[in-house]
Amino acid sequence: MKNYGIKPSLALNPATPIEDILPYLAEVDQILLMTVPTGFAGQAFRKETLEKLCELKNILAQRNLHPLIEVDGNINTQTISWMKEVMPDIFVLGTSALFQGGDANSYQERIRTVRQAVNAYKSDF
Repeated sequence: MKNYGIKPSLALNPATPIEDILPYLAEVDQILLMTVPTGFAGQAFRKETLEKLCELKNILAQRNLHPLIEVDGNINTQTISWMKEVMPDIFVLGTSALFQGGDANSYQERIRTVRQAVNAYKSDF
């Protein structure tokens, strides 16, 4: 796949154990960690996924692997603050952070607010 310019990725649902993806870690460029079960917008962030994120980052560090870590599912300024110790590389913003009605200016303001939250925590590193 990589010979054709394809960047392999894995997606990990909250209920899927990290052990299920361990054999593939050296082969992927990106790992998407879902922080809610897939299928329905507006679900509550699963705090147990914070432990999974920490465990995943530790395993990757031990193996000297550097795929991008992406999180998706009820990502907003509050949930970003919960991840400040194990900051992922990419946040997927959707219903909880952006699409709550309003015009283009309010979307831009929400993006700006989230970006400020991320930058505040990234500066701690």
